[in-house]
Amino acid sequence: MKNKIFFSLSHNNVDIYYIELDSLKNENDFIDKLNQVKASINNIVDREYMILHLEESKITNNILKEILSFISDNKDKMKRLGIVGVHGLLYLKLKKHMMDITLLDYYFCNDFQKAKDIVIGKIGK
Repeated sequence: MKNKIFFSLSHNNVDIYYIELDSLKNENDFIDKLNQVKASINNIVDREYMILHLEESKITNNILKEILSFISDNKDKMKRLGIVGVHGLLYLKLKKHMMDITLLDYYFCNDFQKAKDIVIGKIGK
């Protein structure tokens, strides 16, 4: 995993903020890293497009609550959110809760490259 967990990527002249929380197996590590993102993101005014990468992370109920809280806290500042690497029961739980908390335009995807195009609206789901 890279040292940076939150950074901007330019894709088709659009800045996409990428939150790299993949491959985290320890709940405390995950929450610490998400808190680092929360502290950093508040300094960024233009964060309309974001990708949350969760591939191979162990997502507990506490982590799920933290993710949903993060999304809810930032939903008014985002146009689109891509969520990468969510499968099975976690996908169903996250999708259900996302419908409850936000009208945000969000997408689930298993491919990071495709997620970039989806988030900026270059291609459909």
